[in-house]
Amino acid sequence: MRHFKILGLSLTLTLGLVACGNSGTSAPSSSDPGIIITTANYSYNGSILILTEGEQVRGTYLPGATWTSGNPEVASVSAAADGSFTVIGNAAGSAELRATAGSHAAVLKVTVNAAATSTVTGVKLNASSLNLTAGSSQTVTASVQGSGSINPAVSWSSSNAEVATVDGTGRVTGVAQGSATITARSVQDPSKKASLTVNVTSAAPDPLTGSDPFNITVIFPANNNLTETQKAAFTSAANRWSQVIAAGLPDVPNVRLSTGETVTVDDVTIVASGVAIDGPGNVLGQAGPRQVRNGTTLPLWGEMQFDSADLANMEANGTLQGVVLHEMGHVLGIGTLWDRSLSANASPCENATQVQYLGASGLREYRNLGGLAAGVPVENQYGEGTKCAHWKESVFQSELMTGFASRGPMPLSRLTLGALADLGYSVNYAAADPYTIPNVGAQSLGQEIKERLITPNGIINP
Repeated sequence: MRHFKILGLSLTLTLGLVACGNSGTSAPSSSDPGIIITTANYSYNGSILILTEGEQVRGTYLPGATWTSGNPEVASVSAAADGSFTVIGNAAGSAELRATAGSHAAVLKVTVNAAATSTVTGVKLNASSLNLTAGSSQTVTASVQGSGSINPAVSWSSSNAEVATVDGTGRVTGVAQGSATITARSVQDPSKKASLTVNVTSAAPDPLTGSDPFNITVIFPANNNLTETQKAAFTSAANRWSQVIAAGLPDVPNVRLSTGETVTVDDVTIVASGVAIDGPGNVLGQAGPRQVRNGTTLPLWGEMQFDSADLANMEANGTLQGVVLHEMGHVLGIGTLWDRSLSANASPCENATQVQYLGASGLREYRNLGGLAAGVPVENQYGEGTKCAHWKESVFQSELMTGFASRGPMPLSRLTLGALADLGYSVNYAAADPYTIPNVGAQSLGQEIKERLITPNGIINP
C-alpha cells in the first residue's frame, strides 16, 4: 500500500506493480515513487479511481512513463515527459490504465460514472396577462421547471417594444396604447418558454383647468369645541383630498345633516367637531360617511368627531394634521366603503387572520410599487376600527391610510388613489405624494390611531 497526501488529506491508492518481462506482481523498488494523484476533488475508495463523464484528474508517476488505456472510449490517459499524466472520463464504464517506465509498471483502475443529466420541461409565469397604463410598470416572475440541476435563468423579450418593454428582471413597462406579448425563454433550453399578453391603455390626462372640480365642504356646528388652528387642519385636509380627486359629482339639494341643517351637497359635505368620547389616550376619534349616493359606493356626507380630550395633545406632538387627513379618507370611503374589494380567510372580516385588497386599480398601483403578494395586504391585527380598514402597517409603515400615525410625513400615495378609483372617483395620480414601500426590517411602528368608523345609515338619490 502507498500513502500520499492531497491538500492535507492522507489518501491510499492500491497499485498493481508489474516488473518488465514478468507477469507476476512484485513490491515496488525503492526508486519507484508510485502513482500520486494531484487533483483534489475526486472520489477514491481505496482501490479504484472514480470520476464522472467529462471530468479530468491529474497525477504524477515516473518521468518518461508511457501510459495506455485498456478502454479509451471509457477513460483515456495522456502523459508528459516529467511524469505528469491526465485521466479523462469519456463515458460511463470501467477501464484499466497501465504505465511503464523502464523496469517499473503500474496499473490504475478507473470507474467513470455517467454525468448527472438535467432536463427543462417548461417555464411558468406568475401571471397570465397584465393591464397597464402607459408609463406604469409591473414585475413578472418566471420559474423554470424540470429535473436535475437545471439552469433557472430566462431571457425576456417583447413582441412590440413600442407598446410594452421588458427588462432582464421581468419588469414590464407600458409605453403606448395597444397589446404586446411578453415571453420568458429558458436559457438552458430556448425551446421552452412561456408568454403573457400585456394590454396597455393611454394614461389619463391631467384634469383640465376649468372642469368641475371636486369640492369638500366642512361644516363646524355650534359648540364644536375646536380651536381656529384645529379648524384649519380640517380645511387643509379638504383641500388636499380635492387635489387628488379629479372631477366633481352631481350636486344634491335638500340633504339634511346631523346638525339639523338642510344643504345642497357639492360634492361631499363633512360635519366636524370635538366631542367627549372616552378621555385622553384612548379612542382619538370616529369618522365615516353617513349617507351614500344611490347605486354607488361614493359618500354624500359624513362626520368627523375627535375626542376633545386628545385634540390638544395631537396638536402638540405634531400628529393632528396627518390624523385629520387620515380620518377624512375614511369619510371618502377608504376602509369604510371598500368591503367589495376585500378578500379575507374568515367572515366577518374581524375574525380573519389574512386580509387582502383586490380592487383592480389599487392592486395595479401596489404592483407598480414592487408589491409581490397576491393582493394588497390589509391590516389583520389591532383593535376596533383598525383591523380590515387600513393598509397593513408592517408593510406600508408611514403611508397615510395605515392604522398608525407618524410624527413625520404620512404620504398620500398612488396606492390610496387607486383605492379611490376603485370606489368610483376620477383621480389625479400625478398629485400623489412620492412613496416607496419601505424596508420593513428597518422600520418601527408609529402611534396607533385608535378610532371608530362610522358607516352609512342612508342612501340619497342625486
